Amino acid sequence: MTEAHKQMCGCETCLVPDGLQKSLNAFRCRQKATLLSKAHALPVGPAQVAVLRVAFNYQPTLNHTPPHPWHSNPGLALGEIQCACEGGFAFPRWECVLRSCKSCPEYPVPPEEQGTDNDAPKIKFHVYTTVTECTKHEHGVLTPGAKTCPHCAKESSGSTKKKPKVRSRKHLTEMTRAIGTFHEKYYLPALKKLAYHRPHVRMLGKEHCGSARLDAHKRRPSLRTRRDYAERLHVAGGCRAQGVHACDPHQGR
Repeated sequence: MTEAHKQMCGCETCLVPDGLQKSLNAFRCRQKATLLSKAHALPVGPAQVAVLRVAFNYQPTLNHTPPHPWHSNPGLALGEIQCACEGGFAFPRWECVLRSCKSCPEYPVPPEEQGTDNDAPKIKFHVYTTVTECTKHEHGVLTPGAKTCPHCAKESSGSTKKKPKVRSRKHLTEMTRAIGTFHEKYYLPALKKLAYHRPHVRMLGKEHCGSARLDAHKRRPSLRTRRDYAERLHVAGGCRAQGVHACDPHQGR
């Protein structure tokens, strides 16, 4: 496996912002195309000029040919909510990482993306939500937080078969919200979590702590081991995030 196929962290804090950024970039491209189509459908005159002005002022970085997104990945978007790195360091100041800096800028949400009413443009995206379900797939999703399955209760009257279990797990769920609500309740909170989490992941990676251990080993060769996490990771299938390792504060890691 080459370096290009490796993903350093597969936790929810890393995966969600990546998906939200892709959804936002796709929304911005569609929104700009919609504004241009609306302008071309109008007769030549002041109304068309006004719509064209709005279209070309919307996200100036999308005016490139071919169009380029404002931020191709959430790591670049962190520069909008953190102070710039100083003194040649690869990381922002610790106050910025801990989200306690008073000088960090606010994310500049464009005016066209601030609407929260029913007339505001809608965006589709995916986030992890807790879903309660029965292990018997035919019974489907249950009421959130339910402890028993009503379908199993009806079927198992007098039956000696082993009952299916009720469990709550996080699933990748599609949502549709107004673009302003998306920014306020999903995108910006996810960016702030990533701003705290990403430097920790990079510091513990092979380019920092790993390289320091390797240099120490080369200076004085001895038995060397390498272990990134407290316990080995298992492959998570079905678009499920790793939730019980370095990203889980309840695990004390």
